[in-house]
Amino acid sequence: MLAEKISEGVMIGHNERIVYANPAALKILKTDEKTLYRINPRDIIRDDYKHIHETMVEQVRGGQSLRNMVICCYDGDGKEIWVKTDWLPLEWKKEEGVLITFKDITRQREKRLIEKKESVRLQKENSLLRSKHMHPYGLAHLVGTSEKMQVVYDKMISAATIDENVILYGESGTGKELVAKSIHDLSERRNGPFIAVNCGAIPETLAESEFFGHKRGAFSGADMDKIGFFESADKGTLFLDEIGDIHVSLQVKLLRAVEGYGYSPVGTTQVKKSDIRIIAATNRDLAELVKTGKVREDFYFRIHIIPIHLPPLKERREDIPLLVYHFTRKMADGASKRGIPDDAVKKFVKHDWPGNVRELQNTISRYLAFGRVEFAETTLNAATSETSDNKEYISEGSDLNSLLNSFESRIILKALSDSRQNKSQAAKKLGVDRRSLQRKIIRLGL
Repeated sequence: MLAEKISEGVMIGHNERIVYANPAALKILKTDEKTLYRINPRDIIRDDYKHIHETMVEQVRGGQSLRNMVICCYDGDGKEIWVKTDWLPLEWKKEEGVLITFKDITRQREKRLIEKKESVRLQKENSLLRSKHMHPYGLAHLVGTSEKMQVVYDKMISAATIDENVILYGESGTGKELVAKSIHDLSERRNGPFIAVNCGAIPETLAESEFFGHKRGAFSGADMDKIGFFESADKGTLFLDEIGDIHVSLQVKLLRAVEGYGYSPVGTTQVKKSDIRIIAATNRDLAELVKTGKVREDFYFRIHIIPIHLPPLKERREDIPLLVYHFTRKMADGASKRGIPDDAVKKFVKHDWPGNVRELQNTISRYLAFGRVEFAETTLNAATSETSDNKEYISEGSDLNSLLNSFESRIILKALSDSRQNKSQAAKKLGVDRRSLQRKIIRLGL
């Protein structure tokens, strides 16, 4: 009568069978008497705990009582549950039996594991904060001490201590690849490869081959076996820049690969699996792309686990003098140690920098070469207003290719500036497709 009323599970075992179970035991195990009575209890014990169960059986047969034993087993739904159990020798129908009492401790155990995991993560964070990566002027490969960058650093450190996918949002030129590389270098994957992929520069017809590789003869032009990005990034990090440009049909295959189902190189049925972490980046609103059907919702949620938003340079102007010092020291060679005077730095601080840190770096490079402050839109206006003699940018010894590249660079920078660094809009203004524009940006080093 007592056993029927209590919330703790009670069972009697005899000859490797359960001969009695109270309602609480049936509830904990999510089963019924008929099912429970016909099976060997060993069958519901998880494999790595079977030897513990067998030892317990032998000890009880020897007359020992066992207290507070923890084992893992499966309930009627096949779900793992953890139980704390006592076993007492018992005479059942004049033969050896065992009285088993137990309670479900699954939730308590999961809570302790979460707390332990969080404790380990915080220890890693503290270790990173004390490490050489956290220098007085920023974190890892990044420079900046502004409040907005401190928020970015906090999120980067948190991302580095767990192995989940990251999505970086920010305008073109804000340093998304540097952030991705820094997270990789701070993480447990630091000894693995860091593979950076510009998704916008990959033709749709070659995308599957580029990501998953191909076998020789798989298609016209496949003269040899090729290893794809996934295999190259095994045990490391795969950085996917401009992830919003990946075609929907490829997103399905990428999703399966990321979720651990594997992938097959083009021209084979062989399934390969790679242990990678995805860090993606975009200057577009992925949530809006989901609404328009350009990004699959399941792909979005698999990538969008740890979002980090990078501020444009005009929102952290206090970092500009530090960046100027950093780039000047990095660029100036041994023969020319030209510095940048305070009045020029003040102009830099006041400028809006539509091209962000990349534009600042290019402007500093021009200053070190020519000794004057020359912003991208200023040089473009000068070029277009002096079409008669082109005195602004034609110098003695200039060849046609360099002049064309210079003029093309200025046109592209102006289009990007007018489009607030949105490459799709800039491409439309210029009358070219986005991938063509991306290839020109890479070729011209913009």
